[in-house]
Amino acid sequence: MQGGARYQNQVTAWLAAKMLAERPAAPIIPRGKLTYLAAESGEAVDDVLAGTDQGNFAFVQAKRRLSLSTREGSDLEGVVNQAVRQIAAAVEPDRRPWSRTLNPNSDRLLLVTSSDSPTTIRTHLRNVLQRIGGLHPEQTATDAAKNRDDKDALTDLLTLVDREWTKVTGSAPTAEEQKLFLKLFDVEVLDPGDGEIHESWAKTDIATIVLEDVSRNTSPGHRSSRSADKCDVANGLHHRRTATQPTRR
Repeated sequence: MQGGARYQNQVTAWLAAKMLAERPAAPIIPRGKLTYLAAESGEAVDDVLAGTDQGNFAFVQAKRRLSLSTREGSDLEGVVNQAVRQIAAAVEPDRRPWSRTLNPNSDRLLLVTSSDSPTTIRTHLRNVLQRIGGLHPEQTATDAAKNRDDKDALTDLLTLVDREWTKVTGSAPTAEEQKLFLKLFDVEVLDPGDGEIHESWAKTDIATIVLEDVSRNTSPGHRSSRSADKCDVANGLHHRRTATQPTRR
């Protein structure tokens, strides 16, 4: 399995462990209980689609390592293009709950990457994006940049947003459309690989919460089908780090 697909599966398995253990899925889902998960969702941002009991959705693109680059064909260009297409996607809430006008207060377009990515991505770009939501409505996005590295990261991202927005919609984004993109788009760092910190935490969740709970509430030799299924999945995730299967529309 190639490194990119392996990382995507690891991110999905980490989310599945959080959902099964009924534990918070921060930093990917900061609020609410994770109740829905689809790999290869068929959306524009398609690696993982995660939803909560509060009606929040995160559209995830997983890249173990990528650089801050504005060149044509770069990984980051592809991520931005997918995010723009997700914003511009048809609004069909009667067909599926996430096919709605995206709301920065409840929805996220996420680039999830690992500590292998350079600080330009996992520190400077991430920090700038997380400050965007705290700006006054009359402030410009550049106020979110606190130093030269932050400013360079924001400038490169906006270059990509302008270019990809024009490709997708046929016209350059307005200032409000730029701001909408920046409010929806985020970078989070996740290290769910073998022996890495987030994998260890997920295994702990499975071992201490799910397995003990199923064992405590199920009498020996007389498990309900629901408890049996839950325990079997938990054991699979705990010992084999099983990734969820692709779900297509």
